[in-house]
Amino acid sequence: MRNENYETQQQYANWLSNERWDYFFTGTFRYENISVNGSRRCAQRFFRGFTTLELGVLFIESGKLYGKVHLHGLLRFRPGHRPSARTIWSWWFDRYGRAKVEEIDSAEAVSSYCCKYVTKQMKDETFFLV
Repeated sequence: MRNENYETQQQYANWLSNERWDYFFTGTFRYENISVNGSRRCAQRFFRGFTTLELGVLFIESGKLYGKVHLHGLLRFRPGHRPSARTIWSWWFDRYGRAKVEEIDSAEAVSSYCCKYVTKQMKDETFFLV
């Protein structure tokens, strides 16, 4: 028997996988003592610098596995106004630490991504950038 939380996660993953996305984003903070709330504020400030960002969804991982807080996310920019992956990477690296920015080539890739991150137990560490 499926629980209500599982159904909500599946609906959320389905919605995200049917949206148009430009990039997968992973950002790791070089600071070891940054909190989940601090990382959220940094990410919000950072992505406000990209005025053509239409929608972003970020999932914060507290760093239990690797010792540092990091973000996973999906980014969508206005058509024809998307910054290069290199630009996003460089700006993040200069301010916060390691980053990985990958172009999305298929809906299947987004579905797989959603299965990995969205279906984890969703808490207040998931947030939208608009």
